[in-house]
Amino acid sequence: MLSNDDKAQIIELGYRYARAVDDDDIDAWLATWTSDGELTAAFGSVRGLADLRALETRLQAGFSKGHRHVVANTIVEDDDSGTGATSTSYLIIFEREHSPSVIATAVYHDALRKTDGLWTFSKRVLRNDANGKPAQ
Repeated sequence: MLSNDDKAQIIELGYRYARAVDDDDIDAWLATWTSDGELTAAFGSVRGLADLRALETRLQAGFSKGHRHVVANTIVEDDDSGTGATSTSYLIIFEREHSPSVIATAVYHDALRKTDGLWTFSKRVLRNDANGKPAQ
């Protein structure tokens, strides 16, 4: 069973992930992942730290630039493995360099793993609210 501390750490992990994207801090973003982490979104899926780094490098140069990523309404559940959990969170993306406005909303569906006392994402699926498909 997940403790309240585990749940708080998982919720904060989502915040650290979003802040790393906004701060263009690829190393901090990679620190939120397991070594075999997998991200699925509109572009398809990438797996492993090298492919995740390449993806985030491209996103930082393009789509993510000038945006603010806000994670909210996170629900964390035990996956009954003793070392894992699942979570869902809303994602709201704001334009921040021009007139602030919402440019996208989506939902993260996550699998997480606790290793050496730290929670990290082992899998994230990002589904765009506009069409239910993985988000861009």
